[in-house]
Amino acid sequence: SLKQRLNSNELERLIQVEALLLKDFSVAPPTIEKLSKKCAMSATKFKNEFKNLYGAPVYEYFQKNRMAKAKSLLLEGGYTSKEVGMMVGYSNLSHFAAAFKKEYSISPSDLLSKNLKSSR
Repeated sequence: SLKQRLNSNELERLIQVEALLLKDFSVAPPTIEKLSKKCAMSATKFKNEFKNLYGAPVYEYFQKNRMAKAKSLLLEGGYTSKEVGMMVGYSNLSHFAAAFKKEYSISPSDLLSKNLKSSR
């Protein structure tokens, strides 16, 4: 099992790096090099172990969580889709809308308007 392959230090470092990766979506994610150094692993080992532990490659995992954060911000209400896009690190609204739609098959603005209708 994974837990046996990694010693507890490595496991702990991976968990810390995952927290670092997801700490602030408004800035670009740290590089693989930075993350693997923090884990004290080679980039290759880091990428493999991260994927084994979290079930997705580093940046795919980052992106999924970034979109989940965007979705929860949209559903919270009180923000425009442009504001939410900026909060999760997109300066370009159409890039944000495209990424969001790719993940959830609905655009941020459609989600917002659906959400507004259902909360009335």
